[in-house]
Amino acid sequence: MELFRRRPPVWALILLPVLLWCGQYWLRGLWAPDEARYAYVAREMRESGEWLVMHVNGGLYPDKPAFLFWLINAASVVTGGEINGVSARLPSLFGMILGLWAIARLAQRWTTDAATAWRAVLVTMTAYLVWWEGGWGRIDALLFGFELAALYHLFSYNDDGRRWRLPVAYLLLGLGTFAKGPVALPVVLGSYLVATLAAGEGATLRRWHWVWGIPLALAPIAASLAAARWIGHGPDEYFQAMFGVKFLGRVTKAVDHANPFYYYLVHFPKEFLPWTVFLPAAYVALGAGVLRRRLLGWFLFIFVMFSLFSGKRQMYILALYPAAALLIAAAWPKLGMLSRRWTAPTGWLASGLVILIGVVGCGAVGVLQLTPAESKLGLKLAKALAGLSAGDLTWRLLLVGVPMLGAGVWLARRQSAEGLSARWFGGFAGTIFALWVIAGMAVMPVLNPIKAPLALIPEAQQRLAPGQPIHVYGRQLAIVPYYVERPGRELHEPAEVEALLARERSGLIVFMGDGWFELPAATRARLLARPLRLGGKRLVWAEFPVPAGAVQEAIEPPPVKRGRKAPVAEAGDGE
Repeated sequence: MELFRRRPPVWALILLPVLLWCGQYWLRGLWAPDEARYAYVAREMRESGEWLVMHVNGGLYPDKPAFLFWLINAASVVTGGEINGVSARLPSLFGMILGLWAIARLAQRWTTDAATAWRAVLVTMTAYLVWWEGGWGRIDALLFGFELAALYHLFSYNDDGRRWRLPVAYLLLGLGTFAKGPVALPVVLGSYLVATLAAGEGATLRRWHWVWGIPLALAPIAASLAAARWIGHGPDEYFQAMFGVKFLGRVTKAVDHANPFYYYLVHFPKEFLPWTVFLPAAYVALGAGVLRRRLLGWFLFIFVMFSLFSGKRQMYILALYPAAALLIAAAWPKLGMLSRRWTAPTGWLASGLVILIGVVGCGAVGVLQLTPAESKLGLKLAKALAGLSAGDLTWRLLLVGVPMLGAGVWLARRQSAEGLSARWFGGFAGTIFALWVIAGMAVMPVLNPIKAPLALIPEAQQRLAPGQPIHVYGRQLAIVPYYVERPGRELHEPAEVEALLARERSGLIVFMGDGWFELPAATRARLLARPLRLGGKRLVWAEFPVPAGAVQEAIEPPPVKRGRKAPVAEAGDGE
C-alpha cells in the first residue's frame, strides 16, 4: 500500500493509540493503587487550591512532582471538568503518541526505510508492558514519551548537527524530570552516551553540551520546587521526604518494591511478549554492525542500571522496549533469509502462542461453568469472581478466544507456505493489536466491580453528608475517597481511631484487613464492621455509632504469611 511507503504520518500515530487504548479509557474504572490515587491527588489539588504542594487525604504528598497532576486537571477540560478515567489517562495517551512519533523517526533515520518505521511502531505498542502502561493513568507512559523524544533529538544531532535540537532535547528531558523526578536524567543521557560509544561515534560526544544541558533539564522541576517553597509555603518535611526517601532512598536502599538483582531477567522476557520469541533470530539476522551495537548499548545500559537499584518494578525499564522493537523491525527483511533452523521455530512459536491464547480464552468458558459444589477449582473461582456474572464473562472470553484460534491457524498456514514474510508480519501484528483492543474494551472493564470499591459508594453516600470526610486507615486507600466523592482523611494508629470516635458523632472508616485487627477489641466493639474486597485485598469498612439492633458480621482474619503471626482475637471479640 502507498501509505506504508512513507514514514508513519502524525495522524496515524494519533489514530493507532486512540484505537488501541480508547476502550480502557472509556470503560475501565480507575484502579488501585496508582491510578485512583493520582486522580484523587489531582482532585484534591483543585478543590483545595494548593497547586504547588500536593496533598492526599488532607496530608502532604511528596511522592511525585506536580506536573502530572496539573496535566490531569488540564485534561479534565475535555470531560467537562470531571476527573475520571479519560481525563486521568489523557497524559498517558499523549506520552505514548510522543514516544511512538520518536520511535518512527529514529527507525527511518537509522534504516532509511519507511516500512521499518511502521514495524517499529507496531512492535513497540503491542508489546505487553507498553500496551499495559499506555492504558493506565499514571506517570510512566508520560515519562516514556518525553524520554524517547529527548533521545530522538540527541541521536539526530549526532547525524545532522542541527544545534536547535540540543535545547529541545534538554527541555523534553526537563519535562520528563518534572514528571517523575531526576531518574529521567540517567536514563536518557546514559542510554545516549553508551549507545553512541557502542556505535563507534564517540567523537560526537566531545561537544560537551551536557554542561549547560543538564542545568536546563533541571530547570522546570527546580522552578516548581522553588515556587512550592516560597509561594506555596511547603514545610521542610515535604522537601526532606521528596529528596531523602522518595528519590535517593529508592536508589540506595529498598524503601519499597525491593526485588533481587535478576528481577528484570525474569520479567522482561514475559513482558515483551509476544515479540520476545523473535529476538534471538532478529539479533542474528541484523548482523554485526553499527545499528545492532547502538541498540544493544541503549538496551543494556537501562537494563543494568535498574538491575543495580534496590527498588524494581516492571515499568521502570519501559524506555528500553523501543530498542528491542527497533532491533526486530530493522532485522525483519533479513530474518526470512535465515535458515529454517531459525525461522521455523520462531514462526511456529509465535503462531502457537496465538493459538494458545485462543485455547485459554475458549477453555476458560468451560471452567466458568463449574459450580462451587463440583470442585475446589469452582469454589476458588466463585470467591475470586464474587460479584461478576459468569454469563457476562463467557461472551467476553469467547470474543477473545474464537478470533485468536482462527488467526493462529491462519498464521501457521501462512508461515508454512511463505515463511516470515512481510504479509505474515502484518497478520501477526494485526492479530496482537486486535487482541489488546478486545481485552481493553471487553475483558478488563468487566473487572470493575472487584477492582474498585463500587459496593461502598451507596453505603458511604447514604451515611456521610456532602463534604463530610471518610477516614482511611493507612496510605494505600486513596481509591476510597475518590470513588465515594468525599474528602479523605488518614488514620495511622489505633489511638487516632480512638480520638476520632471521641471527637465525631458519626462517620465511616475503611481499613485494610490487617489494619482492622490492629485495633484493640474494645475499639472494634464500638464499630459496626463489614467486609469489602478490592481485587485480591481484604478490606473492612466500619461505621459508628453502631445502629440499634445491628448485628456484627464475622470478619475473617487475613491469611497468615510466612514469618508472621496471625492476629489473635481477644476475649470478647465475638469474631
